[in-house]
Amino acid sequence: MEMRIFILPLHQRTNSGECLCCAAIFRELDVLEFAGALQQLSDSGCSSLVHLSIGLLPHVGLMKTLLNARPRLTSLCVEFQTAIWGPQFNLDHAGTAEPDTSELPLEKLTMKIIQLQTDLHFLTSVLRRSPHLSSLHIAGMRLPTGCSQSQLLNTLSEFNHSLKALTFEDIKLCDCLPDILKLLRGCMLEELSFNDCRLLEMCINPEKSLVELVAALKMPSLHSLSLAQNRLANNVCVLAELFSGQSQSSLKQLDIRSNFIQPADLLEFAKRLMIHPPPHRLTLDLRKNPGDRDPETWNSALKRLQPSSFLLVEGWKSTDTMVDHISNM
Repeated sequence: MEMRIFILPLHQRTNSGECLCCAAIFRELDVLEFAGALQQLSDSGCSSLVHLSIGLLPHVGLMKTLLNARPRLTSLCVEFQTAIWGPQFNLDHAGTAEPDTSELPLEKLTMKIIQLQTDLHFLTSVLRRSPHLSSLHIAGMRLPTGCSQSQLLNTLSEFNHSLKALTFEDIKLCDCLPDILKLLRGCMLEELSFNDCRLLEMCINPEKSLVELVAALKMPSLHSLSLAQNRLANNVCVLAELFSGQSQSSLKQLDIRSNFIQPADLLEFAKRLMIHPPPHRLTLDLRKNPGDRDPETWNSALKRLQPSSFLLVEGWKSTDTMVDHISNM
């Protein structure tokens, strides 16, 4: 029987013994003691722990400590925050120690990183050791100025061929299109999310770049795609090309929330989708787009989309739209 442990930092303990959880984070010593306990359980052979969810940790280097303490983990969900304790809690002395190359059975990894800068080495070293990884979710990772996420994407392309679900959230990928295309062409993803990744932010020709991305997304395995908060705007029409040509997408879910899509652009997207309808009824998320700028045109677009799509929409005010647009600038 497999065991699941979910750990949250404890704020206080009442007289009756009840535990109250809050948004505080573990101190370094707490994590080391916990890792020691995990190591003892692992050495005793009495533990069947394979799923671990823990947060908040003061530094990303502690992830390697936990994985090495419990090397049979198949699922790890962890959140880091250095803003409170500062960057001095770096336990990853990779420069002076022999790198650990032992294979990990990790199948699912979820990481949320709340800090100003992150060294990619700690993550790529774990990915290289995890050939069975099928689900990866990374949120909020920031790199030092002048660095790119290319190293992360290339590591996935080379070492993680079993990926089925990939989510990047609030990560700058605008200079990584060639690496994204390489990754997509070499894997069999079923679920893909680029949420708030600024995909087109630095493109000289955003439409051309999106055309290249759409061509790579036409993989038969992909059934769920999210491009929420990527400022697609008038380039949304290009997404209709997912379902055109000899190679057609098998998408069943498409999320294009918060992309500042104007009614006229949605109408053009709808017209193109009528010419090349998706092979399956598409769940299309259109929330948080400024439909009230021209309600008549917006409603006309929705009417054209209804035969091929199940629509997720909501009322929207231009004032809210402007706030959303500014937040994405």
